[in-house]
Amino acid sequence: MTTREFELWHPTGLLVSSRLTEAELISNLPQVSDSRQHKHTGWVWYRLPAYEDHDVVVRIALGFNRGVLEKVTLSDGHSKYGGDWKDWSQEKECSPRRKPWHVAE
Repeated sequence: MTTREFELWHPTGLLVSSRLTEAELISNLPQVSDSRQHKHTGWVWYRLPAYEDHDVVVRIALGFNRGVLEKVTLSDGHSKYGGDWKDWSQEKECSPRRKPWHVAE
């Protein structure tokens, strides 16, 4: 798989890029080890510390496959969208009260 080059500066000072390895992440930001999720398939996920950017709570998760960064997810972690996946239900997901992310409030 060909990965596009990218660079993203996280407020912790970490440069997240397509060249970042799992070992470099742990070396530069040891506290992410607390968020480690090992999937026992070669995949390991880490959550970077969330930060606020105006009214958005930016959450970034990094997915490494055998030590190589292959997935980056970004989400808005504002409390108005609920807690975490433990708070998810199909009923809440399909609720007519829930507006799509791109619809202004």
